[in-house]
Amino acid sequence: MRKAFYASFLSLGTTFALQAQTPDTVRIGASYANQAWYSLEKGVVGTTQSKDNWDLAFEINGGQSASILANTQKANFTLYKAPFSVLQWTSVDSTGIKTWPFLNNSDKSWAAGAFNSTTKVSDSYDFGWGRYDMNTHFITGDSVYVVKLSATVYKKLTIDNLANGSYNFTFANLDGSNEKSVAIAKTAYPGKNFAYYNLGTSEVVDREPAATSWDLTFVKYTTLLDNGGIITPYGVTGILQNKGIKVAQIDDVADVKTFADSTGRLFSTDINTIGYDWKTYDFVTSSFKIKANQVFFIKDKVGKYWKVVFTGFASANGQFSFSKEPLVAITAGLEKEMGYNSFNIYPNPSSGESIRLSFQTLASVEVQVLDLAGQTVAHQTFSHSEAENSTLSLAGMKPGVYVLKAKINGKTSSQKLIIQ
Repeated sequence: MRKAFYASFLSLGTTFALQAQTPDTVRIGASYANQAWYSLEKGVVGTTQSKDNWDLAFEINGGQSASILANTQKANFTLYKAPFSVLQWTSVDSTGIKTWPFLNNSDKSWAAGAFNSTTKVSDSYDFGWGRYDMNTHFITGDSVYVVKLSATVYKKLTIDNLANGSYNFTFANLDGSNEKSVAIAKTAYPGKNFAYYNLGTSEVVDREPAATSWDLTFVKYTTLLDNGGIITPYGVTGILQNKGIKVAQIDDVADVKTFADSTGRLFSTDINTIGYDWKTYDFVTSSFKIKANQVFFIKDKVGKYWKVVFTGFASANGQFSFSKEPLVAITAGLEKEMGYNSFNIYPNPSSGESIRLSFQTLASVEVQVLDLAGQTVAHQTFSHSEAENSTLSLAGMKPGVYVLKAKINGKTSSQKLIIQ
């Protein structure tokens, strides 16, 4: 329920006209020490930040996901799920820690942070770090974690709740000393994807630019590699895309300079669609080689299409080199088919009498809301002209968890709806 993936196809016969090609670079420093945010229209935005100046990140504008990230690429950092209940808080220690599961963020979705990685998909109330409470309409923490900050520094931590728009959590040294309780209010970070916290300095870090201002972020992150059936976390340096940004990767292009064919291209909002594997390391020359004949089409925050081709990567200073050019669609009607979870709900959770729905489609949409018993409590059909910005009444619906299903072009997508 909390993973939001989107795919669309460009309609057959659609082509693009190329505009001026612009070379550009983004640099994140030696040892890939920093993180940079980038707008295809304006270049680097905000302030390039140290990738190590945070430990936890709390999702501000995530709808129903309540994602909490961990900085798994910080030196010596590890997040462990501890075999203790919240009631055993005073007894938490690190005995047997090498056998405990360690947690990682998804590299496909911002909505699946390390703290959410133990979520039971079959349980609509489970968020990994806590459970949704039907009585209070809060998410109440039910898990204890141990965070390794360095070779000698460990902290125990529990997310107390997400209540009244505020994340509340507690952490302390393993012996119980220096215990702190922290509240991070979502309203303090309007327009941001996440608010960040540094456990070592006990400070909230406001480090990322407004979510509407950037399309891509250049950073070192953790990917999960499948080594013969054994999943291994591995640090990579690459590019992740912002929420809602759509990217199509096209391989085996004959001429990357003139290529602009959009026919049948699959666009995805998996945040690692560009990722790290457009380059490979050459052990003979001790340098990175860029994959030849590869092009990326990107639809940015304002709906503009771009063509991006990578031309170089320098490990000494973490410099990404690429060309970009805006694309003009000659044929209208770009998004032909919709994929999984291809719509937005706002606000969610909702405490009002209606919600806004946004469907990026040229087709009519049939919407159905079901309670957890499977009974239909609301049903409405929107024409294609209404689908981009529709209102659905919640009249008569009691506080609780519901499933909203949308049928588009014969395909059904679902998301969880919470009414407070």
